[in-house]
Amino acid sequence: MKQKTIATRHLRTKIAAGYVLILFVIFGIVYIWLNEQNRQQELEATTYKIRSLRKDVHEVYMKVVDLSMIGETVLDWNEEDMAAYHEKRLEVDSLLSRFKSKTCRSERIDSICQLLAEKEKLLNRIMLVLYEQEEIKEKIARQVPAIALKSSQEEPKKRKRTGFLGLFGKKEKAKPTATTTMLNTLNSGMIARQKEQSERLSQYTDSLSVRNRKLMAVI
Repeated sequence: MKQKTIATRHLRTKIAAGYVLILFVIFGIVYIWLNEQNRQQELEATTYKIRSLRKDVHEVYMKVVDLSMIGETVLDWNEEDMAAYHEKRLEVDSLLSRFKSKTCRSERIDSICQLLAEKEKLLNRIMLVLYEQEEIKEKIARQVPAIALKSSQEEPKKRKRTGFLGLFGKKEKAKPTATTTMLNTLNSGMIARQKEQSERLSQYTDSLSVRNRKLMAVI
């Protein structure tokens, strides 16, 4: 009887040990499965972040290219075009601000935004210089007819000879007419302004080229 009882206890112990082992195996499987699920979720989250980052980078790049293409048409700009460019530039700034909380350094983002802002100012100045040139052309177009009309109303002045009774001596130099004076004044003033504008336009264009090279290098 005692041997039977002892055998029963051993059997129960083995069965209990078997159940415990099964539980350990089940817990191990569950742990491994949960761990794999967590790793899978982390991998999916990382993949999503990478895709989102690539999408944002592509969007920023396309908008910067769009800004560059719009800037090439500055010769035909008006105030509405300038306002549209400013709005698009602010959109790029907004997109770039997303990268500050991601992988990019804030200093690099600030550098790109600053270059875009400087480029916008230069484009605005170029547009203003072109406006001034058009104003000069219009001013010349308005004044030339008036000068031509004045010229047609003037009588040519005969040059007098100096000396005895005007028979000998050199002829006096003809005094400039009102028309000549008006033309000289218009010519000197317009040439000076056009030269100044050409120099400014050249400076702005050179500065714009430098900003474009820096921008492409940073991006």
